[in-house]
Amino acid sequence: MKNALLAALLFVNAAASAAVLEDAAGPAAQLSRQAAAPRPGAVLAQVQTAPRGNPRRRGIATIKGAANLSGFEITINKATGEVSGAANRSGISLKIDYEARTIKGGANQSAVDLKFDEDAGTLTGGANRSPVDLTYDPATHVVKGALGLAPLELTYDPSTGRITGGANHAPVGLTYDERTGSLKGGANLSPMDLTIDNLTIDEVLTKYVFLIFCRYP
Repeated sequence: MKNALLAALLFVNAAASAAVLEDAAGPAAQLSRQAAAPRPGAVLAQVQTAPRGNPRRRGIATIKGAANLSGFEITINKATGEVSGAANRSGISLKIDYEARTIKGGANQSAVDLKFDEDAGTLTGGANRSPVDLTYDPATHVVKGALGLAPLELTYDPSTGRITGGANHAPVGLTYDERTGSLKGGANLSPMDLTIDNLTIDEVLTKYVFLIFCRYP
């Protein structure tokens, strides 16, 4: 009888000890898991401090379709600044120097020697066998000046996607879909149907406007 009672007491004590150890291990394990898991604030800080680079200098951009009664297909390597392809019945070979802020080479059967200032929104120099002197206001989305021996003034309305105005002594009526990159309508007295990929409309109206709004000489 004594042996049975002693065995029962030993079993109860062992079970109680195991329960105490399990209770102690539970908070410790929980604390360990909490220490291992990153805090939301720390994750946010890592995201905020991660280097993003300049989105205008990443990846490959393209403009494809038809414009000015011609096939239109150009490729822009944002990292190297190389622009190649064909448009307006002419081969295109350009080099954008981001540090010098220049665009040089050949396009539209003409030498290209342009200088851009992203801060001032200006594009000046020579292209399309004529002087280029354009200014873009990002607040009003208006680009105006001279291109192709003619006044140019275009207004982009973000709420409707409409681009209106005039270029090359002809009215411009286009619709831009920011989601798909579609640019359709009429310009230069001809239909336009382009798809723009990996370029903002600001980039198009500042750096590449001279390619799109060019009448075939």
